Amino acid sequence: MRKVVSLVLAALLMVTLFPLGIFASALATSGDDVIVDPVVLQELGDNLRKGLLRDAKKTSASAELVDLGGGVVLSKRAYEGVEALENNVKVVVELSGPSFFESGAKDLKQFKEKAAQAHSKALQEVKTALPNFEKQHDLYATINGFTGLISLDELKSLLSMAGKGSISHVYVSDVYQISAIEDPASYIYYEDMKGIGVTPDMVNSAPLIGAPEAWDLGYTGSGTYVAVIDTGIDYTHENFGGYSSFPNEKIPYGYDFADGDNDPMDHNGHGTHVAGTVAGIGKAKFQDKDGNWVSLKGIAPDAKLIVAKVFADDSPYAYTADIVAAIEYLIKLKVEDGVNIVAANMSLGSDKGFDAPTEPEQKAIKNAYEAGIT
Repeated sequence: MRKVVSLVLAALLMVTLFPLGIFASALATSGDDVIVDPVVLQELGDNLRKGLLRDAKKTSASAELVDLGGGVVLSKRAYEGVEALENNVKVVVELSGPSFFESGAKDLKQFKEKAAQAHSKALQEVKTALPNFEKQHDLYATINGFTGLISLDELKSLLSMAGKGSISHVYVSDVYQISAIEDPASYIYYEDMKGIGVTPDMVNSAPLIGAPEAWDLGYTGSGTYVAVIDTGIDYTHENFGGYSSFPNEKIPYGYDFADGDNDPMDHNGHGTHVAGTVAGIGKAKFQDKDGNWVSLKGIAPDAKLIVAKVFADDSPYAYTADIVAAIEYLIKLKVEDGVNIVAANMSLGSDKGFDAPTEPEQKAIKNAYEAGIT
C-alpha cells in the first residue's frame, strides 16, 4: 500500500511540475518502503487542486476566439500577439516537397542547395500576389518552407494560397506568453514549498538527483553542447565565466530570432535562470538554510551553451515561426557543422494547448530528435 501511495504522489508531482525538492521532503525512504507524511500529502493535494483550477481558467481564456471576418479566426492569445506586432502576423509557409529527413537525403548542405530553387519559386509566387510579404528564415530540416511576416490585412490572401502552386500549407504562429519577473505567478508554490522545508533552488535540486556523485565520476558535460530556447542569456554573468561580450568560450553560438539580430542578451531573466540550471560553472554563491555559502553549479557545468532567443526585448510573446527557425538553426549546427549538441531545452511555459503532429512546431521537434538532439 505504501508503494502505491508513493507512486500516486509521484504522478501528481510530475503532472503539476512540482520541483523535486518537495518530493524529497515529502518522502522518507526505509529499505523498500516509502513513508508518506499525511499532512504533507494533504498540502500537496490542496496545491494540486489550486493549480489545476488556475490552469483551467487560463486555458479557457486562451481558447477564446477572435473572428476577423472572411473565414479567418484566431485565438485571443494569438490575436494579442498580432497586436504586439502592430497588426503584423508571423507565419510559416510549408512547400509541397519533403523536408530533409522526410526525403531520406544524407547531406543537409547538398539538400539545401537543391531545394533552394523550389524555395525561390514559392517565394516569387507569394511576392507576386503580396509584394509586402517579408521572408525571414528558410527552413529545410524542420519542414520544407520558410517563415515570414505579413500584415493582418493581407493574411486572408496568403492563407488562400495554401494548396495551390508550390505552397502546401500556411500556418499562423501560435503564441507563448511569459510572465514578468515580478509577476507572483512566476513563484507558483514557492511559499508553500518553503513552509514544508525545501525550496526549488540548485543547492537542493542538484544533490537530490545525484549530480555531485556524477561529477566525481567525471560526468560534467565536458565536450558537449546544450541549447536553450528561451528569453536569451546574460552572457556577462559570472556563472557563465563573466565574459564581457558574445560569443565567448562558454557560449560560442546563439542568435536572437525574435529581434532578428546577433545579440541574445536576456532582458527577462528566465533564459539565464534555465541556462544556469543546465551549465552554470559555480562562480555564483548561494546561502543555504544553515547560513553557509555554497557554489551554484549547473547539472552539466562543463557543457557549452547555445542560445536561441525567441522572446523579443520589449515583448512577452514568442511565436511559432521563430521557435521553428530556432530549431532549424540547431539542426544545422548539429548536422551540417558537426557541433555536438546533445540536448535542447524549451521550457517556455504556456496555456496555449497542444499541437497536432502535423503542426510546424511538432514537426520541428520530431526532426530535431532525428538529428540526435533530445
